[in-house]
Amino acid sequence: MLVTRRPSPALIAIICLGLLVPALGIVLVLDRVPRAGDTTSPPHTSTTTVPTGSNDPPTGTGPVHERDYPESWDQPDDSPVTPDADLLQPDLVTLVQSEPAGTGTTCTPEQVTLSFRVVDAAAGTIFGYLVAEAAEPCALAGWPGLGARGEWGDPLPMQIDPEARGWDGTTLDGAPVPLAAGECALLPLRWTGERAGALSQAASSAVVLLSEGSPAVLVPNAPRGTVDWVDWTIATHLYPGPWQPDQGLCPP
Repeated sequence: MLVTRRPSPALIAIICLGLLVPALGIVLVLDRVPRAGDTTSPPHTSTTTVPTGSNDPPTGTGPVHERDYPESWDQPDDSPVTPDADLLQPDLVTLVQSEPAGTGTTCTPEQVTLSFRVVDAAAGTIFGYLVAEAAEPCALAGWPGLGARGEWGDPLPMQIDPEARGWDGTTLDGAPVPLAAGECALLPLRWTGERAGALSQAASSAVVLLSEGSPAVLVPNAPRGTVDWVDWTIATHLYPGPWQPDQGLCPP
């Protein structure tokens, strides 16, 4: 007599599981294959935006070498000196050493009055501002081009390194500063290195280029020894920041 033995439930479960796993794998693989009309977007990945444009200071001028000094760097010669106020625009442009940078400046030289304010000194560093007072609505942005002329009529070669940080290390934005008539913008300035002494040639005026293609502006220095006199000389190391809103320094 033939006896038919029924498989045990455990054996049936093992066989079914062996058949199910490969089938499940096939389903998963097929599910990952793109199908026509599938518009599912890939997973979002976050990115970091790096500020550009008005937040980027221009390249500095580099160190000043002795070959950059004017011939009369240590004492004035006998030639008559043309007053700063009599210099023509081509003369002023040649005095500009650093390039302007930033977008959004609409102020022209006729719309602003520029002057210096010296506010502090610590550990061989002088802190001050270039103050721009608007005569009519306009805006200043980024970093202007800068240069200087000496009391003896010579260009003053300085190392100018524009920066995008404040005196406390905080980041400064070079975005446009809108001005109404009578309002001011401030350009932070700090300088180290060589400073004018009693017998050295100090800056008689600074020259400012508000933006690329703008006429150069002459900014007379304050008299020697006064509070707002900037003691720039040959090989001064100047760090200008970008234009910022007024902090109470605007003339009343």
